[in-house]
Amino acid sequence: MASSAFESLAESLDDRPAYATTLADILDTIADRETVIWTDVREMFPDGTEFLGAGAGRLVVAIPSLPDTTVAKLAIPQWGTGFTSGTLQNALEHHISTTPTALSTVTLPCLATPEDGHRWGVYPRAAPENETTVAGPAIQRAWQELDQLGFTTSDIYAHENWGVYRGQSYLIDYGYAHPDDDCRLATTIAPQCEQWRSKRAAQSE
Repeated sequence: MASSAFESLAESLDDRPAYATTLADILDTIADRETVIWTDVREMFPDGTEFLGAGAGRLVVAIPSLPDTTVAKLAIPQWGTGFTSGTLQNALEHHISTTPTALSTVTLPCLATPEDGHRWGVYPRAAPENETTVAGPAIQRAWQELDQLGFTTSDIYAHENWGVYRGQSYLIDYGYAHPDDDCRLATTIAPQCEQWRSKRAAQSE
């Protein structure tokens, strides 16, 4: 769960509701696409948006209507499966951020999500770890503890998925971090996921 270190940042988001409308409008615009690549959609974002990265099903951006100490992770369509993958990841990260789990103390928390699902999430902005060096003692200890708890998902042990916030190392990309295969836990907390999974199964028949 988010600690007191993040409470003031979360409160600042409550005072700036415009970002929620901006993110919803962007996602509505790209909803009919089969696949989203940043270079194809960047004109749909507000001037001053900073593109920070892309993964399986999500874009990470900093937009002007958010505090400059935060980033947004947006679920995006991929491979004709709708927003399923990114929404599952956002839902799982929000669950870990709001429910005590073995991962909650080492993950950078999700601070805000839309009221009607998990198409986007807002997080503190961390500096990336230096991937050219060996992971530091704090990360090494976290890896050892998580391994002993039975976490086998490789994303947890990837140095590039960790970052530094206010001098402390955190896991910043943990959408696949639950031991359950295919993030089954997330289907119970993301309202849209079940229908998308059913649609994807029907398309594969």
